[in-house]
Order: sequence, then C-alpha cells, then structure tokens
Amino acid sequence: MFKHLKILFSIFVIVAAGIFVGTTWYKNGFGIGEHKSQVEDIPIHNTIYMLDEGNIIEQRFVSEEKFLCGVNLLLVNVSEESQGQIKVELRDMWGDVIAERTRDLSTISSGVYEYVQFNEVVNIEGNEDLTLCIYSQNADVIPGVVGVEEEEDTVENVYCWYNYELTEKGLIVGYVYGREEYIGYKYQTGTKQASIMATILALVVSGILIYSINKLTLMQAARPFRNLRNWYQTAMILMFFFAFFSSAVINKTISGTKIPVFVYFFLAAALIFATAMGLLFIRRPKGKYRAPRNMNFSKRKYIDKGEMVVVIAAILCRLPMFTHMQRWDGAIYYAAIMRACSNFDFTVQSVWNGFRLAGHYTLGYAFFMAIGEFLMPGQVTGVLFITLIMTVAALVCIYRLLRYFWCRMPEIHAAAVTVIVSVVPIFWGLFTNINIDYFLLIFFVYLVYAEYKGWNIMRFFWLMAVMLTKETGMIIIAGYSIAYVFKLWKQTQERSVRDKLFKVLHDSFVKSILLCFIIFCVYVVKQGSLFDWMGFKSNNIFALPESVVQAAQGKNAFLYMIPSIGHKIVQICTFNFTWIPVTVIIVCMCRRLFVRGDKKISKSLITTVGALIVFLLFSIFSTFWIPSILGRYIIFSTVLLWILAFILLYEIFPLCLESGKTYCAVGAITLLLLIQNFYYIDPVSNLLFDSLDSGRGKILSAEVNYSNYGDTFVNNYRYRYIDQIIDKMLADVEYHPGMQIIIPYERDYVYVTDNGSYGINWNTKKRKRTMLSAGENPYVAPMQQILLEQIMQNDGGGLAEEAIVYFVPYIEFDEEGCIEKLRNYYQVGERREISNWGGSIVYYALKRK
Repeated sequence: MFKHLKILFSIFVIVAAGIFVGTTWYKNGFGIGEHKSQVEDIPIHNTIYMLDEGNIIEQRFVSEEKFLCGVNLLLVNVSEESQGQIKVELRDMWGDVIAERTRDLSTISSGVYEYVQFNEVVNIEGNEDLTLCIYSQNADVIPGVVGVEEEEDTVENVYCWYNYELTEKGLIVGYVYGREEYIGYKYQTGTKQASIMATILALVVSGILIYSINKLTLMQAARPFRNLRNWYQTAMILMFFFAFFSSAVINKTISGTKIPVFVYFFLAAALIFATAMGLLFIRRPKGKYRAPRNMNFSKRKYIDKGEMVVVIAAILCRLPMFTHMQRWDGAIYYAAIMRACSNFDFTVQSVWNGFRLAGHYTLGYAFFMAIGEFLMPGQVTGVLFITLIMTVAALVCIYRLLRYFWCRMPEIHAAAVTVIVSVVPIFWGLFTNINIDYFLLIFFVYLVYAEYKGWNIMRFFWLMAVMLTKETGMIIIAGYSIAYVFKLWKQTQERSVRDKLFKVLHDSFVKSILLCFIIFCVYVVKQGSLFDWMGFKSNNIFALPESVVQAAQGKNAFLYMIPSIGHKIVQICTFNFTWIPVTVIIVCMCRRLFVRGDKKISKSLITTVGALIVFLLFSIFSTFWIPSILGRYIIFSTVLLWILAFILLYEIFPLCLESGKTYCAVGAITLLLLIQNFYYIDPVSNLLFDSLDSGRGKILSAEVNYSNYGDTFVNNYRYRYIDQIIDKMLADVEYHPGMQIIIPYERDYVYVTDNGSYGINWNTKKRKRTMLSAGENPYVAPMQQILLEQIMQNDGGGLAEEAIVYFVPYIEFDEEGCIEKLRNYYQVGERREISNWGGSIVYYALKRK
C-alpha cells in the first residue's frame, strides 16, 4: 500500500511539473503585438511646419487602445548629412510627460514614415486624451512636419497647435499601438531564457522530490535538525535579518511609517532564539562542536597579535577616506539604495522592485547595505560604516585562512601578507566607492572561511550572497563548485564511477550548490530574462562585433572582439603592479613543474590553489562579456592573484620568507602599493594604459574608450581628488546660492551640482557641497548650473548676476574660445588655478554685464 502511494505521488509530481512547464511556455509566449493607425496616402495639398530651434508642434489625439508603443513620424527636409536630433514627447491628459524618445536626424529618411519607438510600452488606458509634442534640437538644417486638413488625417487626431497657436490642420503621424496577444518566441529571446530556466527548474525539483519520496527515510530527513551546529549557524543568520529589520523599524518609525505587526513578532522570536542558542553554545560540553581538524584551539592564543595588527591597520587606513560624495556609477548605485530603502514597506514586492540595483542581481548586496542606509539615510556614511565592518571582518578571515587553512603561515608572515592585500590599490582605493564588484570578493572570502570552519549552512548563506550580488557571482560559484566537486571526487575511497558519483551527490554542500541553482532558476523565471541590466533584457547571450557601437552600451551578451578581450586580460595581469604577483605565480609554477626535488604539497594547498586557478580562469572567461573595461571589474581577480602568489611563495620557497632580503622586498612592495593608490608610479601600467593630464601628474584610464571621463578613472583612490578640488574652488570663489555654475562642455562630465542620480547642495556654513536637502538644514541651499550651449541658445537670457566657469585639464577644450563667447554676456575675471594633491582646476569668476 505504502509503495503504491509513493508511485502515485511520483506520478502526481511528474504531471504537476509538466503542467507548470507547459503553462510557463504558453504564458511567456504572450507579448505586445504591434499594429498601426495612420494615413497611407499623403494628400497633395498640405502644409509644412518648420521645426527650427524654439518651434514646437503639439498634436492632441484620442484613443481607445490600452498600449502605445511609439509613433510613425513623417519628416521632410532631412538627409543623412543632417545634424541634430528630433525629440518626441507623449503627454497624458494632465500634461505630464509619460514617454519620450530622441532620434538623430541623420537616421531619418525624408518624406516617409519612420518608426520612433518609446523606451517601453506605455499604458495609456484611462486618459481622455493625450498630446504628442515634437521639436528639434541643435539642427543645422531645419526639419519640417506635414499638416493636412482635419478630414484627411488620422481618426485619432483632435486639435493641433504650432508654437502654441491652434491650427486648422492635423499632423500626419501614425500611432503604433500594442495589444497583448500570443506572439511566440521569435522576438522574445529574453522570455525564452526564462522559459528554459523554468523547464530546468521543474525537472530538477521534480527529480529531487521523486528521489526523496522513494529513497529518503524519516531518520535521514530529521538528521540535520538534530545537529546543534546547524542551529548555531541558523541563529547567526537570523541575527543578520534582525539587524536589517530592526534598522528598518527605526528608520520607518522616525518617518512615521506604519510597521506591520509580524515584523515585531519576528524581531522578538529571532532575539529569543539567538539568545537561547548563545546560552547553549556557552554551556556546551567541553570538546564538543569545536572547529574542524584544520585548527587546534588548544594551540591557539586567546589574543592573536597578528589579528590585532590587521584590524588596526585596516581601520586606520580607511577611516580618513570616509566621504559624503559619490560620483558616476557610485552615485547611481547609492541613489538606487536610497530609493530602495525609502520605498521599502516590509513586503516582498518592495524588495524585488527596489533592491535589484540597476537591474543587477543585487538582493544580497543591498540587504547588507540597507542596514547602514536605514540608520543614517541620505549621507553615504551609514553604507560606508557597514562596508568598513565587513571589510575588516573579511581581512581577519583572510589572515586566519593563511594561518590555518590555505597554508600554515607564521603569525608575522600572515599579518604582513594580509596588510599587503588590504592596501592593493584597486581594493583599498575603491573602499569608499559604492559598487557591487567590491562585495563579490568580501562575500567570497566569507564563503571560504565558512568552508574552513565546517559551517555548511553559513556556506550556503554566503553562496547565495555571492550569487545575489552581481551576474559574475554565478561565474565565481561555478568555479568554486567545480573545484569542490573535483576535490570531493579525488578524496572518495570508492573505486567505481557509480559509487563515487553517489558519494558526491550525497555531500551536504553539493546539495547546497544544487539548491542555489534552483533558486537561480526561480530568480530568472521571476525576472523574465537572464539579464536585466538598466532595464535592458537580454535578447541574445551572444553578440556580433558589428552590433556593438561601444562596449556596455545597452548590451547584455558575450562578444568575441579581440581588442576588448586583449585589453581585459592585460588589465587582469598588469594593472596597478598586478604584474608582480603574476610573475611570482609563474616562477613558482615553473619551479614546481620543471625543477627536480620534493614534489610533495599539502592537501589544503591542492584544494585552495585548484579553486583559485578555476576562479581566475572564470574571471578571464568573463572578459568575453560586453560590459565596459572598468577597473572595478577586476577587484576579485586582482586580490586573488596577490593571495595566490603569497601562498605559492610560502609553499615552494619557504626558506626565502625568513631572509632579510625578503622582508625588505615585502616592505618595498607595500610602500609601492601605498603610493600607487594615490599616484601612478607603476611603469608597466603607465606604459600599457592611456594617461590623461590631471594638472598635477597623470591619471590613468582603464578603458579603451574614455570619452565619458567618468568611471574609467575609478581604479585607485586618485579619482577622489576631483570632489575635493571642486569644493576648494567653490570656497575660493566665495560661492553663494545666487551664483550660477557654467558648464563649458556638451554635458556635465564633472558633476558639480549633481551626480546624475541625485542633487547636491551647498553648505554655506562649512563652505562645501553636501547631499543634505535644502529643507533639512538652515545652512544648506540649492546650487544652480547652466550649460554654455543653453546660454548661447537663449542669447544670454535668464542669467544670474554672478557666475563661475571652470575647466579641468584632462578634458581637451578650447578654453580661450569659450571665454570669448562668455565676454558677450559677462565681465570676465582673471584666470585662477586651484590645485590639491591629485590635480588642478582652472576657473573664471564672471559678473553679468
């Protein structure tokens, strides 16, 4: 009877899995099918409305459709040589812009319909009417639109205004509507990826359930719950959630937000459970639940001087770096953290919508950063304090791993190596830069430390943290899993492949890896695509070079492009003195392979070196991924290279570490890394990478194309001089809220008054910029800026009585030509140059004529 029930339940699981897969494929096949409404034959008698600078055409229309995908625009007097853009805005019944799109005039053919697609499908349901606004920007040859009699235009059109005056014509334009219908997968590769993942998920889960039903006994299922070590680890994880929810409660209570009752129950239960587990741990029988065989507590001192050195050095060299400013991608990430915490309402949906920063897999990263943001909102400081705590903890883990797991380094050697690792420029210098790549390394160190301690539940927790930090976290997990399974396969005593496979599949951590993969599949199914960076769902995981105008511009795919791949490999192997550990690794490996002698090597080293090599190979493999060649992308591989070099050096040349020359060399390397963090002294990096003039020396660009003058400079601490020198310049000119800041460039590359994602204000008392809003502090006032191009377009209209214009040395620009243009509107003061430790900036004080 019981056997028949097992068979019946297995059949039920198979049927349920089949229904789930079929439903998912059918549901994901639905999409927005486009259809258009437009005048096919253009009447001979029509009127041309020219859209020169300042002119605008507004067409009001009424539609009973639910979705609008874009418009078919008909322009005249344009060609491939045309310069400038055409701007299309869609406004709702209240006049608010709900969609917009800009197209280069050179991409539009004259006299025919051109599809202008909005960035996303717009839901227009509920609007009594809508308005389409069209105007040109920076056009050298004036484009025009066509108007016809009302009875000859599209049925949706109602009223048309040209320069805010009602006309008797209607605009020739086509409306491209969207309807939800089954369209298949031909143009929906992203949803196809989600459907494939759903199929894999169903197969894996159903396979596990069927196996568990038929093979697993009640005693085997209950075994993990009878192990107190598992409950201790559960209590530790609960404390992370306790910190998250308690900080959120404090934040929301201050802001007056209602807290759900279940949150208080969870906090009380978590605290009681953790307290109980703590008391049990303290009163445990002597000798029980100690660390695994890798470490002997009886031989370990209660206070480790090496650990104290690491902690003190890490804190002292990072505290002075604290800042209230973020710029470029750091500003994007921090603004996303602020929004996520502000919109958090203790629901799963608010976590899903807000904590996936910029569309990345950042639920794990944002979970920890939110603790600091909840406690100190809108100041960066809270996030940096959490970063500091987790960085110091990771460095302590590295120290202990060097002493007891990776190898058996003496206290002084392990401390010295850890201090060197802590000041690697790409790691130390980006401590105050809010970015997710930094935490791939931090979480991975915790993962390895949990392996050393034998904490399987904590290993799973940090495995999830790595996966839910960035897409490349899956590459790290894959490498770690391959190395672990390979080690397990080698260590099994069974001889047959079947017995070895059985042993591997029954390992607790292999099951954790499988569970992690299941969660990854669920994540992809929920997201609707493998990748969703900045809202760009991946249409294909491979791309052709000709389809990429510039790396990382709206692409999520692998790309075989030799210059990009070569540049990334050179970055990994040479940037910021990384050629030193690479050289050490090559020498050590050659010594082991080609020089006769004792080839014996410790088991821990085999495991660790094998794992690290796999990780490095996966890091190199990630060079095929399109995103930009930014410095922060190699934090993980760079630090691993330094660690691997010192482990190999200790294992293969143990006696050399005892010599005085080695101590001098280690001291010299530390000094070089310290200096490199602020000034580019590495001759190899200076030779291989593009350098720009900062006004006081060079600043290196990590990218092949550095035209954005932004994150390409974020490869050590040097870029931080920019914010400091801007504050110094504004204080020197005695900036006040009534003064305008003129941006001479085509756009704001320097980010003086905003960071792209949030505004920056001026603290009149401290005479420096701040992220605090004007209403939070009586000494905080808004800042105002204006583009030089806007001044020229408005012919000097609306200018303040005082202004300042600035020039940075690393952006090539016609300074004299700019000043001559400004003399038409201002009295120009003397040229002044302000400098600090990292560079200089030139400015002119201006007074309105």
